[in-house]
Amino acid sequence: MKFLLFVILVMSVSLAEAQQLSVKSFRKLENDLSARGSEGRTDQNGDRCAIIKIVTTESGFDFDPDALGSMGSIQKKGEIWLYVPYGARRLTIRHAQLGMLRDYAYPERIEKACVYELVLTTGRVRTVVEEEIGGQWLVLTTEPEEAMVYIDEVYEAGESGRVQKFLPLGRHAYRVDYALYHPEAGQVELISGERTELKVRLRPAFGYVEVTSEPESGARVLIDGEEVGETPYRSDRLKSGEHRIEVLKAMYAPASQMVTVTDGHTLPVRMQLSANYGTLTFQTDASSEIWINNEKKGEGSWSGRLNAGMYILEVRRPFHRSVRQSLEVKAGEVRTLSLGSPEPIYGILNISSSPGDAEIWIDGRSYGTTPRILKDILIGEHTLELKKEGCARVSQLISVEEGKVLPVHLTLSSGRSVTLQTDREGDILYVDGKRMGVSPQRLELSYGIHTIRAERGEQHTEEELEVTETGGETVVTLGFGLLSQIHWSSSVTPKQKEILSRLVGNMVQVEGGRFQMG
Repeated sequence: MKFLLFVILVMSVSLAEAQQLSVKSFRKLENDLSARGSEGRTDQNGDRCAIIKIVTTESGFDFDPDALGSMGSIQKKGEIWLYVPYGARRLTIRHAQLGMLRDYAYPERIEKACVYELVLTTGRVRTVVEEEIGGQWLVLTTEPEEAMVYIDEVYEAGESGRVQKFLPLGRHAYRVDYALYHPEAGQVELISGERTELKVRLRPAFGYVEVTSEPESGARVLIDGEEVGETPYRSDRLKSGEHRIEVLKAMYAPASQMVTVTDGHTLPVRMQLSANYGTLTFQTDASSEIWINNEKKGEGSWSGRLNAGMYILEVRRPFHRSVRQSLEVKAGEVRTLSLGSPEPIYGILNISSSPGDAEIWIDGRSYGTTPRILKDILIGEHTLELKKEGCARVSQLISVEEGKVLPVHLTLSSGRSVTLQTDREGDILYVDGKRMGVSPQRLELSYGIHTIRAERGEQHTEEELEVTETGGETVVTLGFGLLSQIHWSSSVTPKQKEILSRLVGNMVQVEGGRFQMG
């Protein structure tokens, strides 16, 4: 009866199957040239793919590569050929019955046209369900959080620096690794009961440098040949060990130094710059320009630094012969130099006018009266102006050339054309008391103020007229009676004045009452 009860109890226990996928080994097949032969493939960039020969007796696998993708797979006897681009890093393998191996990280870099072997272990475990499940959770936290965790040499992805993995009871190996940190590895024993928690804090394998320069800051900083900033400078993380620090600054000789960075420490690096310049002051006349190596530096004087070496100095001024000289500047010297003045270049100007005895003005400067020969006129363009009382000014742009005589003759106008008229033809006209004829009359009047008069029988009208150098032809209308009382606006044209004058001349004065014209 006891035996029967035991058999029934064993038969009532349910059995389940748990399928597993794992990588037994991964290696590079140095002598396998399959990827280079006719069975090789190229990726979307035209580069030869790598072949990963997955050794397994099973079929029906799905392969999910990382972001680089794959170029397909081929089922071979005892293995599957998977084509991946070079640089691939991870692979996920899925099987409908055997389960999934997620994000397997290749333990070495995938190169172009190379062949690798991945031995895949697939197992079928038959487990009798009982109170003891034969496994336990391992919870591993890391600092920094981004560290890579490997358990039994298999990469395990985590979140926020926490990896949790259900493992068989027993001893397991772990390894934590991250760039610029010392890796840490060890073993952990999983036993039944409570889960096992493990905290791993990686020791930094980096330090910092703080670079300053004297006697001046603002120098460019290079670390191991790469420019990183200007002094004063604090570096980002630097791998522990030796590094070459260089500083560069204009006017100073380059300076370099080998330093050793230690774990978790900041190393002060003070770079002493050696001056490679001289301090010079150049002086010349205030109107001249100072040029150094064909670069304008200033006018009249200039002070500044120049790197040690040879220079060409020039003193320039328009329409003058430049002064040139070479100069050697030595590091550390302080010197003041007085430079010569450019020599003026002259041409000759022979000026006459009609009428003569006109004042000569060139570029706003007086040179006497015409006629005159001027020998001290700088070459180039000038503005020549002649003035004479009672005449209009006249100006002209002239160009003087070295060693040549430029003859210039200008005529000055003594007056302008003026038309005198009244509202009726035949009125007698006078200018400055002299009878000039009858209206209308076109006259040439000299510049200045004139008295003009018109007579009509016993009637007369008179006014003053100023003739100026500006403006066009002048028309003056003299009026009688009401017409003489009109003050014309400057906007009224001569034709309008003539028409209005006729209308005003035909008007009659009415003492009062109502009247009608027409």
